[in-house]
Amino acid sequence: MVTVTFPTHIPLNIQDSLVKPYRTIRLTIEYDGTGYSGWQRQRGAVTVQGKIEEVLEQLFQQEITLEGSGRTDAGVHALAQVASFRVDTGQNRGILKQGGRLERKRVGLALNSLLPNDIVVTDVREMQPDFHARHSARGKRYAYYVLNRAIGSALSLHRCYFFPQPLNVAAMRRAARELTGRRSFRAFASESFKKKSYVRNLSRLSISRRGDLVRFTLEADGFLYNMVRNIVGTLLEVGRGKMTPDDVRRIVKSGKRRLAGPKAPPHGLYLERVFY
Repeated sequence: MVTVTFPTHIPLNIQDSLVKPYRTIRLTIEYDGTGYSGWQRQRGAVTVQGKIEEVLEQLFQQEITLEGSGRTDAGVHALAQVASFRVDTGQNRGILKQGGRLERKRVGLALNSLLPNDIVVTDVREMQPDFHARHSARGKRYAYYVLNRAIGSALSLHRCYFFPQPLNVAAMRRAARELTGRRSFRAFASESFKKKSYVRNLSRLSISRRGDLVRFTLEADGFLYNMVRNIVGTLLEVGRGKMTPDDVRRIVKSGKRRLAGPKAPPHGLYLERVFY
């Protein structure tokens, strides 16, 4: 005879879905980070997460917690930040009043009509109950833009980093090869940032130039705090002849942040894609 044992404990998310009609919604968000103190909600500060949560709670007339795929600092932009939230669709209030359906197009239009113009929801979709924007992510891609010419640009002031010194792109590409692969990036993490492991797999670090615009593209299974900006700042030192590719190899082995280059400013950085 086969004995079947039933679990005595139901995980909270499953248990909630049995008791209430919760649904998990995923948003893809584009934003200009210039006027915000970063993504994460902060008391007394205007943030991207805070603005979107305010609008979601206005629409659904219930408390909403928005979970982003990760934080972006003040001034950093996003082309495709991903965030998720759970909503109780059994409540007859807000956008769901009088049997209103949770339609992705309707939710997207409603959000964008209430959000400030520098935050745009580009996609809305329903996910499986266990989807989580941060925990379910497998990796991310960032882009960093540098305007490399003698004269700056008024229109690009908050869109890219103006760097007037000539840059040797070939030297930066050689140095970039010292950073790709699975290794410790402790030398490129913020000194105040403490983690059990500083090992990440940087699967892509490419540098391209089109006219005066230099683009750094970085893909990894995860990024340490300020890792992208510290890497870009170090490669710019190589590009202007203050460091060599061999210096970068030694910096990686040392694990010491003080040996790496300065942190590049936030306004050249874009969260470009989150992989699931």
